[in-house]
Amino acid sequence: MLSDKSSKKAFVTRMFDDISGKYDFLNTILSLGQDNRWRKKAVAGISRNGIIIDLCAGGGEMARQILSDKNFNGELIITDISQGMLSLIKQNIPSEFNGRYHPVICDAEKLPFKNDIASGAVSAFCLRNLSDLDAFTDEVRRVLKSDGLARHLEIAHPNNKMLSVLFEFYFYKLSPLIARLFTLKSYAYRYLPASLKNFPPQKKVAEILGRGWTDTSYQNLMGGIAAIYSCKKGDT
Repeated sequence: MLSDKSSKKAFVTRMFDDISGKYDFLNTILSLGQDNRWRKKAVAGISRNGIIIDLCAGGGEMARQILSDKNFNGELIITDISQGMLSLIKQNIPSEFNGRYHPVICDAEKLPFKNDIASGAVSAFCLRNLSDLDAFTDEVRRVLKSDGLARHLEIAHPNNKMLSVLFEFYFYKLSPLIARLFTLKSYAYRYLPASLKNFPPQKKVAEILGRGWTDTSYQNLMGGIAAIYSCKKGDT
C-alpha cells in the first residue's frame, strides 16, 4: 500500500484516469449492487437550495441522485482530480440538467473555492483513496456556510464476525476476479479492495472527519459493509 502522500495522490489520479470507463461498474460490484441505494441515503438531509459540492464525483452518479430530486432547486459543483472521470459527466447526467451543474478538475484536499460558499457537500467511495483525511475535512468545512452539512459514503468494516468473514471473502478475493473479466487494468482492481485493509474503522474515521465540526456521526449500512458519515458545521 502506498504510504507517501504525494505518491498516493499521483497513483490514484492515474488509476482513475485509466479505469474511468469502468469505475461505476466497479462500484456496483464492490457494493454488492447496493451503490445507488446507498447514494440515495447519503444525499438525504443535504440542502435542496444553494450550492452543493460533489467531491471526488467520479462519473457523476451521486450528482445525478441530487439533480433528480424534484425538490432540489440549487446548483451543483462536480469535482474530481481525474480528468478522465469528469469527461464522463455529460454522458452520464441527462441533458435536462444542463446549466445546473459545473464540472471542476481539482484536488479535494485543496479546493479552489472561496470560504463559506456552499450549503452542503457530498462524496461517495472516495475517503479511502485520499492522501490526507485531515486536510480533506478541513477544506470541506472551510467552503461550507454556517449550518452546512457534509455527507460521505464509504465502504466500511462490518461489525458482525460472520458477516465480516463473508464480506472479506467477497470484497478481497471474489470481486477483483469478477472485475478482471471486464478490464485489462487489473492493478486498479487489486488496489481498490486492498485500500480498505488500511482504512480505519468507522469510529476512528468519524473522529478524524469530525475535527473542527460542531456535530459528527456515522450510520452503518447493511451491518457495516458501508457507512455514511455526517458532519455539521456550526456558526462561525
